[in-house]
Amino acid sequence: MVSADNLNLDVLEVIFSFLSGSDLPAVALVSRSFLAAVIPRLYNTISYRIRQGKGYASGETMSPFAAVIAHPHLAIHVQNIEISTVPTLKSVMHPVFVRECREALQICKNLKSFKCTVQNVLPMLLPALQEKERLESLRVYANLTTVQAKMLVNIKRLHSLSLEFASWNTVDLLPSWSLSLSRTLTTLSFYMINELNEGIFESVLRNLPNLLGLHVIGCPKLDHVAVLKHLTKTPLLESLSMTTTETPRPLPLMPLSLHHLKNLAFDAKYSMQPSPSPMVLSSILTYLKSASPSLTSFAIKMPERKVVVGDSFIDLLIDNHKRTLRRLAFLDCGVSRESIIKIYVSSSRKT
Repeated sequence: MVSADNLNLDVLEVIFSFLSGSDLPAVALVSRSFLAAVIPRLYNTISYRIRQGKGYASGETMSPFAAVIAHPHLAIHVQNIEISTVPTLKSVMHPVFVRECREALQICKNLKSFKCTVQNVLPMLLPALQEKERLESLRVYANLTTVQAKMLVNIKRLHSLSLEFASWNTVDLLPSWSLSLSRTLTTLSFYMINELNEGIFESVLRNLPNLLGLHVIGCPKLDHVAVLKHLTKTPLLESLSMTTTETPRPLPLMPLSLHHLKNLAFDAKYSMQPSPSPMVLSSILTYLKSASPSLTSFAIKMPERKVVVGDSFIDLLIDNHKRTLRRLAFLDCGVSRESIIKIYVSSSRKT
């Protein structure tokens, strides 16, 4: 008689691949065969968030990194690690937790993606990230010294790279790092980097002609004009996000050819009253109309929730891309009733 418990291990692994969250530990408790089948899925991704860190200092919980260290055979299954918080002890990072992270990283040879957005943690983990030949995706808080930055840029073969709050030491090495990543890197993100200037940005893009995704958010020395100016170097771009400012600088005269661009997002910033932002945003849309005529998604984020996106801007967006646009997102802002009706009518006509 065939039962779930005596199914082939490969079949169970396929079934359990559809489970996530608390379902995986629950299934692991059913039987030994279920445990064996669920382990690859259970340890595929290790995420450490605020909820998990609350009971660590008191000894109520152990970290998943400690579990991997205690059972080294599990390390082979770990492909993704995400660290969003680090428990503290007497107002400093818990040294035992940091040691567990470092030792677990050291033995996770099949790591494909690593994310650490906690300040001052990366320097202690950088040695363990060396020689990870399968590492493809990296998102880190990159406030590093020169020595530490050199260790970071020693990581090669990345497909996706996201740097947050990077120091000048890290920024200074970006041109040479991007050159070494020219054959593999397809997605690049810069977030809140004060030292990133147009010269460095141009050098980086020149080395990445095959880039498919580019996201430049909150970098004060790199406004939307500078970003658009150098997009001629990335003709294959499919996704673009950038912070728009109130700069009086005119948009580039050189025409763009971004016929692969499908996803566009604006992070609008303004401080002047009245703000020229509506005119700036509309001018960017007009500028990109011929360069990227087939947008499928558009998102915009405003700095104040009380702001209502102008009807004229939405009219321009719909008129320019009504045949291809499928997804719209308006974050921290409002949309008038008239614009909602126009969006609805436009989407109804497509179906």
